[in-house]
Amino acid sequence: QVLASQFMVYTSLALYIPPIFGSFFLSTLSDTYGRKPFILIPIAGFIIRSTLFVIGIYFELDLTWFILFLLLEGSTGGLYSQITVLFSYVADITEKGDQRILLLVIIEVIAGLGGLLGSLSSGYLIREFGFLLPTFISTMCIFAALLLLGIFLPESLPSECKARSNRLNFCSKFKGVWEFYTSNKNGKGTRWRYVCSLLIFLCVQFGVLGRVTVETLYELNKPFCWNSVLLGWFMGLRIISSYVIGLVLIRVLQCCVSVEFIALIGATSHMVAFILEAFAEESYELFLVPIVSFGSAMVAPIMRGIMSRMTPPDKQGTLFAGMGMIDSFITIVGTTVSSAVYSATVTYFRGFVFLMFAGISCVAVILIIVLWVAGMVGGASAMRYQEEEIIVTPQEIDKD
Repeated sequence: QVLASQFMVYTSLALYIPPIFGSFFLSTLSDTYGRKPFILIPIAGFIIRSTLFVIGIYFELDLTWFILFLLLEGSTGGLYSQITVLFSYVADITEKGDQRILLLVIIEVIAGLGGLLGSLSSGYLIREFGFLLPTFISTMCIFAALLLLGIFLPESLPSECKARSNRLNFCSKFKGVWEFYTSNKNGKGTRWRYVCSLLIFLCVQFGVLGRVTVETLYELNKPFCWNSVLLGWFMGLRIISSYVIGLVLIRVLQCCVSVEFIALIGATSHMVAFILEAFAEESYELFLVPIVSFGSAMVAPIMRGIMSRMTPPDKQGTLFAGMGMIDSFITIVGTTVSSAVYSATVTYFRGFVFLMFAGISCVAVILIIVLWVAGMVGGASAMRYQEEEIIVTPQEIDKD
């Protein structure tokens, strides 16, 4: 277990440290050269890594080689970079508003369901045929995806946006990532909204990404002592509850409430689920956790959508580049911190780490309330301004 744990640490570092920089370069370059090339580059990295895995498994290479293969994949941007550019693609082809947020949620749902399908199918294939055949099938599927996207996916970035972004200056682009949070260049009062939305995103993603490792250890420990079957059912239930139910809920609620209120529901369910998990004593209580956290997956795409609708078309890639870097960073920090906290507290209160996640989620709930109230106040002010304009206009006409 010690050797396996060390190997998992090395693979995580190889997979998630390079995309911190890869997300920045690929996403910001997509504002200049278009989205399509930078959707295809990470897929090419997947193919190279998967092909090398097939070779490594066939020739039974040392595990160190597989870490190098993962490092190569991470250097091409990895999953985070691909999804980041996909978010920019969606922003190009949608109007600012609820439709964009819904499509961002759909991307999250498809990614989650794809992960579930891949993990379930690969588990059965590995049990029946070993590692070589599933890895080869995975390589062929990724290659087919590259061909389909390369042939049929149209470019989404308008030519006028490319013209405005034709200067390739990485220093200015890196500066542009942080200008959203340090200036009001994108409109009066936008800076604090960017900062507030980013903090909400950080708090929620810290729990979503940081819980994965410790949650498995928690379920394997006493009094639960789960086996792989129960772990698989729990993960499947979480994905179905968080993504499928979350997607249906956001589609229904968009008709009658604001997206900020939907995010509030999601963050609250996220917080309550962690509290339930911290004090669970029976297996059925743990199985209630993914049901209670039905809205947790909605918060991150909603925050992305809120920030995207404040951002000009030629800066969408830069915005999502910063968020992609933060996603990779949170994955590393979240897993490291949560593992350290769990190790330090498991002997006297094994659920303490989940109370920590709940406390951080509570901060997100408070910030969402601030954002929601500010949105209602701002909307009311805008309506009063429009009413004044309607009243004043006839008077001005009479004066003329």
